[in-house]
Amino acid sequence: MINGFVLDIENTTREDVSIALFKEKQLPDGISIQSIRGEYDYESLVLMAKNENFIGCCFQSDFIAKVKVISPEVIYDLDSRVVASDNKIILDGFDQYLSIVVPANSMGFFQLFPFIQE
Repeated sequence: MINGFVLDIENTTREDVSIALFKEKQLPDGISIQSIRGEYDYESLVLMAKNENFIGCCFQSDFIAKVKVISPEVIYDLDSRVVASDNKIILDGFDQYLSIVVPANSMGFFQLFPFIQE
């Protein structure tokens, strides 16, 4: 499993756009997502999620305040102001993913913090 990530996300449209992060292979028009240094595009990140999974505990973003964590067992909202290291979020690109809403005409970062087992 890949422990955490940092993404650059941009929405050049005039509308808020909902995305099932790493579940959908194609992004809607006007949305771009890549790793923070640009070394991985969205398609590469989707393949990484499907092949190796991402794991984390909470998130931080300068423009996205809440996400919905979706898995077969549970669906719950996660707030960027809540840092809870006992959360275990697994993103497998299939039925475990994050649902995010990217605000209109915005860009910023999105970080999934690593999950640390004690």
